[in-house]
Order: sequence, then C-alpha cells, then structure tokens
Amino acid sequence: MRAFETILQFYPPRRFATTALREFTQAPASALHLPYAQQQQLLQWGSDGENNIHQQLYTGSGFVVGVIHIQISVPTLLELTCATSFNTLLYSLEGYGFLMLQGYGCLPLFQDSYTLHYVPGDRHSLFLPAGNYRYFLVSPGMLLANLVQEHAPVQELVRREELVHQSGSMAARQEITVNLLQMIQQFAHMPATNGNTALLVESKINDLLRYFHLQALSSPIDLLSTAGMTLFLASHLHLPAQRLIQLLKKKYFTTNSSLQRCWQQNHTQAFRSFVTQIRMQYALYLLVAENRSIAEVIEFIQYQNPSDFSRQFRKTHGFSPSAARQFVVF
Repeated sequence: MRAFETILQFYPPRRFATTALREFTQAPASALHLPYAQQQQLLQWGSDGENNIHQQLYTGSGFVVGVIHIQISVPTLLELTCATSFNTLLYSLEGYGFLMLQGYGCLPLFQDSYTLHYVPGDRHSLFLPAGNYRYFLVSPGMLLANLVQEHAPVQELVRREELVHQSGSMAARQEITVNLLQMIQQFAHMPATNGNTALLVESKINDLLRYFHLQALSSPIDLLSTAGMTLFLASHLHLPAQRLIQLLKKKYFTTNSSLQRCWQQNHTQAFRSFVTQIRMQYALYLLVAENRSIAEVIEFIQYQNPSDFSRQFRKTHGFSPSAARQFVVF
C-alpha cells in the first residue's frame, strides 16, 4: 500500500475525475520541502494543471509528518478520505479555508493558526476559495500521550483515537508564532533518509508538543497581533463585522485605529473589509459544503436584512447566493 493511502487521500472534483493526473514528483519551489519524505505526490486537474495538490509524507514508527501545498483557480469543494483515524497538529501556513470534518462540522483553517484535532477514518470535505494554501501536519501517534495528564481535551482526543471514534473533535486552536515557524522550518533542514531520520523527526515532534503545552498552559497575555486577530476571527465567524470588531477592541483594550494599524503591518486590505470577505467565504461554504438554505445561512451569520446579505454576497463572489452551486467546482 502506498504511504499516502495510509492516512489521507485527496480526490479531484468529479467533473475532472477522468482527466486528472496523479504522479510522484518533487515539491514545488514555494513549498516547505521534506527531503526525507517517502512519498511526494502531485494531483493536477484543469487546463495546464492550474489546479493542483502536492503532498509530501514521512511515516515513522507510529507518527507521520506531512506537507500539503494546494493551488486553486476557482472556488472548489474537495473531497478527501482518511483510511484510518488519527490525531493531528495541523498548521495553516498560508490561506483561509474551511474543513468539513465528519461528525464535527466546520473547522476553519486560517493562516497564522493551528489546531490540535481528531480526524476519524472517513470521508471529509475541504472548501477553498481561489488561491494558494500551505499546510504542515503532524500526527504524533503515541507521543501525544505525553500531554494527557495536564490537558483534559488532549486526553479526550487520545481516547477517541484508541476507540476509533466516528466523530471528529478539536482540542485547541493556537497562534503560529515566529518561534513556532522557525521550529517548523527545522523539519526541512534535516538530511535525506538515513538511519537517524526517524529519531531526528521524533525529536522535532516532541519539540512541537512541548511548545503546544507551553501555549496551552500559559496565562494569555492579550498583546495585539495580526495572528491573534485571525485566531479570534476563526472562533467568531457567525458574528456581524461590527460586533466582532467591538469584541476585539474590548479584548485588547484598544481602538479601531489601533486595530487597523496592527492589521496593516502585514496586510494591505482594511480589517473590516477582510472580516466581511471571510464571512462571505464562510457563507459560501455553508451553502455548498453543508447544503444549508439561504435563509438558514442568513440567520446563522446574523444578517438582519436578506437584501443586504445578497448584495454583499454578490459583491464578494460575483454571483448570487442562489447560483452558488453553479459556480463552485465539486
């Protein structure tokens, strides 16, 4: 069995099922490169391979490390299967997507944040607006048990994996800090496979687990940062932009202008505009991935006026909510 089939497998949209190409090749230059990866797989579809998924995977003794790089030209709902259940640290290095995790629901995968969650062996969906996406994942296996005694949510994840539970679960969402990015980069600076590779990778995984432990147990210091703002947004997508910004100001004891200055250190788009855009992407996800009605979506993301919702939706996507399934590639 190929290594990728032991943990996850992406599928092209159905309309490209017979023309998509799957091959084993090196990672693109823009991707985090794992020179010791046992499998490097490229899936392409559409004209000139404008849509593609490149996966790198290294499997050790009970643990897995992987890199996923995705390029999408139009809003797309991808399907993926996990042949086995596993716990994972999933680091979103680039892009803002939405994972439909079986038995759990929507898990936002937002740049500058990462999640520790349980993935049941099942079929899942990943909704991605047009753009580039980079993910780094670690399935620590039994190494995760080192955290059980001090983290009740982690204990629940380990229990789910042992019982092969059918429902997904998230234990935590944390910020990707500069220090954490440097730790992730270290996975790319190890030599190609040799007798010490497994031990080296296992050591780096333990470093990530220790860092998660420190983040989870430390008393939160509400220092304003773009990553912190993104983290807050991922947990409050249902709130109107004005209400969300009010809560952010209260959380950081700050003003609109301070929020904007912080955000524009790393972004050209105004923060309020960004919040509205992400909420409209979330609305599109709800329509096509969860098959909710327009009325349900309007109520869920708390729009008071359906006309205002439709107007903003069309402004963001270029089509009406009722036409969503015609413009998203399945």
